[in-house]
Amino acid sequence: MSLKEYQEAYITSSKLHADNIMKNGPMAPFGLPAPQPEQLKRIDFILSCTEGEILDVGSDSGYMLSRCGGGVGVDISIRRLKAAKHWSFFVTFVQAIAENLPFTQAFDTVIASELLEHVLYPEVVLAEIARVLKPNGRIVVTVPDEIHGKNHMNPEHLRRFSRSGLRKLLEQYFCIECFEYITGNYPVLCFCGRRN
Repeated sequence: MSLKEYQEAYITSSKLHADNIMKNGPMAPFGLPAPQPEQLKRIDFILSCTEGEILDVGSDSGYMLSRCGGGVGVDISIRRLKAAKHWSFFVTFVQAIAENLPFTQAFDTVIASELLEHVLYPEVVLAEIARVLKPNGRIVVTVPDEIHGKNHMNPEHLRRFSRSGLRKLLEQYFCIECFEYITGNYPVLCFCGRRN
């Protein structure tokens, strides 16, 4: 897929996704009419790893930050941010790209949930996350395991991650504290770690 094709797919998907959030609420990205069990377990994993001031990169509907009690959400899509703001009143939203975050050592926890499969340069995104974390700050990463689960690759997914490949990538910037593999039709790789 070319960059132009990817951008076109993302713009189309972003509009549909934002419309879905506006119509169905902040849980919409987690499945309708009800969230998949894997999604609920992913949410529980993320919540168990968050602490202090939180940044959610690729915040989508703002649901995770609402569950965390607030924080800052970043998304590239202004449509998604407007839809998220409609539901999440006590979350601050900022339009930015994950490869160039407008903060410096400001957060205790950064969430990167279902993000890395969407970006062109995941190593740049992880370096940015490490940069905006406070010393000893924590990262929480989840990605779909599209190698072993149902093939639900969509046009926004630029890559698939294996457990070992994702761990190797993360260990360039973070000390891994825990890993959880969530099984099901759409399995999820979940990592939590501290800034090196």
